[in-house]
Amino acid sequence: MADFVASSIAGAAAIVLGNPIDVIKVRLQSGSSSAPSRAPAFETWTSMFRGAAAPVITNGALNALLFVSFNRSLAILENDNHQPILRPSLHNVWLAGAFSGLVTFIVSTPTEVVKCRAQLYNEPNTTSWTVARDIWRSNGIRGLYHGGVITSLRDSIGYGFYFWAYEASKNILGLESETAKTLVAGGIAGCVTWATIYPLDVVKTRVQTQQLLQVPSHAGPSAYMGALDHARDIYRTEGLRGYFSGFWWCMGRAFFVNAVQWALYEYIMGLFSPAKAGATRREFEAHEQKYNL
Repeated sequence: MADFVASSIAGAAAIVLGNPIDVIKVRLQSGSSSAPSRAPAFETWTSMFRGAAAPVITNGALNALLFVSFNRSLAILENDNHQPILRPSLHNVWLAGAFSGLVTFIVSTPTEVVKCRAQLYNEPNTTSWTVARDIWRSNGIRGLYHGGVITSLRDSIGYGFYFWAYEASKNILGLESETAKTLVAGGIAGCVTWATIYPLDVVKTRVQTQQLLQVPSHAGPSAYMGALDHARDIYRTEGLRGYFSGFWWCMGRAFFVNAVQWALYEYIMGLFSPAKAGATRREFEAHEQKYNL
């Protein structure tokens, strides 16, 4: 329970802090005529937080699926016999992360559809709720899972590298301060994750927002385009550079947001059970050994 509460609070805080840059990222990724190559101007100060409600509301459910599936699958892979897993194999960490990322597709896909569309609307009264309501009225449940395949692929690969990079970074970093180690490892994990999946995220954004945009297409402006169609179209019209629109904005956001999220998560866990947290750190030091790649 403590793990769920800590991850939910930390995740919600990270979403709110990183949303202004996420808005810029999505607008640059979309390839719309209203999104220039530089950072788009915000219409009002509230537009910096447009689309944040959807991921904040679903954050608890997503974290529940993510951490429960990750911990259970890692325990099975490590054959832990109900003993604490002190130094799991990084190979197993990646596999457990990839599986847990695939499971979160149930929540992440509708969240991404609503978030991305809300971030692109220019109307001042647009909210995540009005976007979700319009999608439901026009396309039902199917509309909320638009781009589900590319989203599940992105999440599976992304969370695999996310947990892998975090565990590996904490093992390699020679920082004495546990807080500093958590901050740096969290930031590195975020950057590694986005670097590995960014082209997939660009294609995902195009798929999920295509009804709002007039993106040039060989198939015609009104034709529905799947993920492969968008991937080909990006290369045809923008070249390899098109797969990395908004990349450096995302890298800056990834380091800052994930550093804060992991540090806040560790801090809240310490508040819930300080004795257990201290015992875990001492146990780690007493059983120091290398990861098995």
